[in-house]
Amino acid sequence: MYELIGEIIVGASIIAIILTSLSVIVGYFSLKRKMIFCGFFANVLDFFYMPLKQIYAIFSDTKNLDELMVSLKNKSHYKKFLKTKKRVIFAPHCMRHIKCPASSTRDGIQCISCGLCPFTELKKKCVEKGYDLYILPGSSSIKHIVSEKIYDGALLIACTYELNKVMRFLDRTGIITYGVALSKDGCYNTKVNSLNVYQAMNIR
Repeated sequence: MYELIGEIIVGASIIAIILTSLSVIVGYFSLKRKMIFCGFFANVLDFFYMPLKQIYAIFSDTKNLDELMVSLKNKSHYKKFLKTKKRVIFAPHCMRHIKCPASSTRDGIQCISCGLCPFTELKKKCVEKGYDLYILPGSSSIKHIVSEKIYDGALLIACTYELNKVMRFLDRTGIITYGVALSKDGCYNTKVNSLNVYQAMNIR
């Protein structure tokens, strides 16, 4: 009996290692080209995220793991995102100018279109394209927003860690996500390639 249980555990472990390794490989390829079964492999990496993160922390950089997971999810979500109607953009407040005059509320930074940072133009594009825009101090605010507003699509702007974290959370709510990573991350004066954001906004 115990021998059979041991064989099952060993077999399951081998399958898990093979699936995880294959998912990582597919994730790296997805950064450069189209791949199939991206959704399946993204789910595998989600399931083994914590142990994988520990391994990456020792031998590589956890940013690399988050980057390939976001890439897999973007590829997997693309066709579903095309079909979404009510969309929102969640962006980090660290992108705003250090002298930003806007006030802060429970729903985030209330941009006044002062022209000091990219949010002036992004806010204008959101009106044109039918997006709601939230400039948030942290991803924890998203839970409050999606509990009060109904969206079926969310375009996320953040560092790869936050993108992956929020994508994992919103997947459980049924909201289809698409992520655009910051080109310069950190705690303040972060940057994003605006062209990448506008291209993502035009996914219809």
